[in-house]
Amino acid sequence: MKKKTLSIRGMTCASCAMSIEKAISRLEGVHNINVNYATEKATIEFDPEKITVSQMDDAIKKFGYSIYQGGDTAVTSGLQELESIGNGSCKALPESVSEASCPPGIFINDKSAQEAKSDKKEKLAELQKMKEKVGFVLPIALMVFIFMMWEIASASNLKIPSFFIPHELYSIILFILSTVVLFWVGQPFLKGILNFIRYRAANMDTLVGIGTFSAYLYSAIIVLLPGVRDSLNLPEVNYFDITIVVIGFVYLGKYLESSSKIKTGEALKSLLTFRLRLPLWRGKTGK
Repeated sequence: MKKKTLSIRGMTCASCAMSIEKAISRLEGVHNINVNYATEKATIEFDPEKITVSQMDDAIKKFGYSIYQGGDTAVTSGLQELESIGNGSCKALPESVSEASCPPGIFINDKSAQEAKSDKKEKLAELQKMKEKVGFVLPIALMVFIFMMWEIASASNLKIPSFFIPHELYSIILFILSTVVLFWVGQPFLKGILNFIRYRAANMDTLVGIGTFSAYLYSAIIVLLPGVRDSLNLPEVNYFDITIVVIGFVYLGKYLESSSKIKTGEALKSLLTFRLRLPLWRGKTGK
């Protein structure tokens, strides 16, 4: 049996980790698997003669996840497999730590360092895209939320002035804004719906997607098909604002979570480097 720690991409909630564990554990040759959503890592015990990492990757790709075999995985697995690795190279450690003084069993080579840099670069690029979407949707969501509260308050309190935009015009504006927000910013949530339809695998994105898309579809019928609305005796109220506000604030949460994960990972790497240098420092000072 072989034990490996691999990076998992595409997880958005704890149920994603459970789905990945369920999908991979069913494969022949997999003895044990533990997926950590917080660190985005999967520790897998498997028989390399019966199954490969590529086959595991294929098993979860259809659900929107993927296995990344580079990056800081080399660091974490290196710590977990010190006993089996033996003496290695310290070239990826700080220049002050020479290869000759490398603590026995530490193996972090140049290739692993390059993979870590590549992984970090990809994560930062993805975070930048999320930041751009947040910068677009958050001001719109805040503005729509304030207008929504204004409409509710003015309808129940005569002392509050009526909303200044006619209902028909405001509905068209909201329809345009919600279309952009749903089909651009809300792409992860729509993919969650598709994955649920195709593979019966649901997560947080699925729930948000079903709720916001249902509100959008109902509102579009109300606004764009008045004949259908009148024949069914439906009210003229629409829920485009709900679609915008929910997607805006949930996506903001996803961005903050991704940002905090990257910062936490960098802090752990710094702590690891310090831990590797600590025995050498003690040896030089005699303490």
